[in-house]
Amino acid sequence: NPRPRRLSTPSDAFQLHPDVRSYGTTLQFKNEKTTHVAGGDLTACCFVNGAGYTKHELGDCLLAVGGGDDACVQIISLVEGRVVKLMRGGPESKMLHLSPASTAKPERLAALTSDGVVTVWDWREEKQLGSFATHDAVSVAMKRDGDGAYTGHQDGTVKEWTFPSGGGAWGNFQTLKTLPVTHDGVAVDCVRVIGESGDRVVSKSIDGRIKVFDLAAEKTLSSFKLPGARKPIKSASALPHLSDFGVDAKGEFVVAGDADGVVCVFDVASGECVKQIEQDRDFKDKNVVRACGVSPDCRHVHACMGPGIVWRMEHVPELDDEETDGPGTPPEGEC
Repeated sequence: NPRPRRLSTPSDAFQLHPDVRSYGTTLQFKNEKTTHVAGGDLTACCFVNGAGYTKHELGDCLLAVGGGDDACVQIISLVEGRVVKLMRGGPESKMLHLSPASTAKPERLAALTSDGVVTVWDWREEKQLGSFATHDAVSVAMKRDGDGAYTGHQDGTVKEWTFPSGGGAWGNFQTLKTLPVTHDGVAVDCVRVIGESGDRVVSKSIDGRIKVFDLAAEKTLSSFKLPGARKPIKSASALPHLSDFGVDAKGEFVVAGDADGVVCVFDVASGECVKQIEQDRDFKDKNVVRACGVSPDCRHVHACMGPGIVWRMEHVPELDDEETDGPGTPPEGEC
């Protein structure tokens, strides 16, 4: 395939090329039943930081996925095209949400299961660091320092947690506080920490309402809605309809999908939808986008859709010259 032009900074893919298009949507991974995992629809994905773990310039583009009929976390190397790490979860619960830590503790990955338990893993060592019960959380986001988390709950609230230090017990500690941000009783199915210092929290409820919250000022900075989102679903019936979003490295964009397989790119500051990517799929009721992940270079979006498939969408500049060798072909003399 023609080699697309390289984009210089993480935000170039969306900010400098508003007329980009999706091309060559590619099947990347299917969560089939094996001797290692139970298979089934994936419900969570996120990129983890492989810097120092691999010699690849982008940390090998390691994508963590979870869900299906067990609570396993699989780390996929998109460079090697294979699962390189596997953290086994029990069959009694299912994966709901995944969140990586920042560069401060890049080895940490938080996994939330359907029983409301958050488990923090050292994914590089495939080792559990600890876990705690949240009761009814359906989403989780690691803090930038890797020593705490935020959880989104079925009652529309977002809570803050701090992990014990010095080898303390994980099982018997309480939330620090409930953030003064509410989704009016609608389940918060995704929450992410953004900004280089982790100064903002972005949360989404299952009615498609997305809110950006300033932690220091304790106020909502912006609120916007995902087109085509499902109507609010209450209580435990919300679980089959959760859909989390991805954010870029700088926290400038939110990428979320809807029940019809449409992936939307939002500008965090303005709330404007700067790009919509539609999928040509015939799965009908299996088109719902369960999770999105944005690659470290901000050029690729990976979306978990039914039946247990991860699709890759690549953003390339729309070239002015109509007589090219193919989409993404660089002009002569460029690479």
